[in-house]
Amino acid sequence: VSPSTAVAGLPCRIRPGDRTWDACSGCRGCSARCAATAAAGCSSPSTWANNHHIPALAELFPSARFVSIVRDGRAWELCARHWVRELAVLEQGLAAVPAARRLEIRYEALVAEPVATMRQLAAFAGLADRWDWVQELARLRYPNRNERWYSRLDPQVRGRIEAIQGDDLRRLGYLG
Repeated sequence: VSPSTAVAGLPCRIRPGDRTWDACSGCRGCSARCAATAAAGCSSPSTWANNHHIPALAELFPSARFVSIVRDGRAWELCARHWVRELAVLEQGLAAVPAARRLEIRYEALVAEPVATMRQLAAFAGLADRWDWVQELARLRYPNRNERWYSRLDPQVRGRIEAIQGDDLRRLGYLG
């Protein structure tokens, strides 16, 4: 899973004293989590901090829609435990958002059928289905990079990662 949402890069407008501050747990808390992650030698994309704000963002922006892209956690260049924690935060946050405002896309579907997947995303976002962008999407190539991790990781390292991420990988259908 790529724990990011369509609100990536949105500046935080939540301030101490706002009614959403407690629900959000405060921007300083997110900054502290990101700093701790970096100190542990793990990568933490800045957009992941938004995952901690999903319920507050949903309340602040009642017409906002949230898109999550599910991807095999072993394909990411980050700490296995961090991926598990961020996945849990993402799923917990999205659970507070009405289903009509959430869309989950599989990475594999995006690269295998990019036009159909992007049409689904556009419809979800309320965008018109335009022939010009459909043609442009069809012209582009979308390589599936999900399996690169397999050849780059030592079997013992893969085993340790799968031991940490195993429950989530099985639940998401990536591990038998």
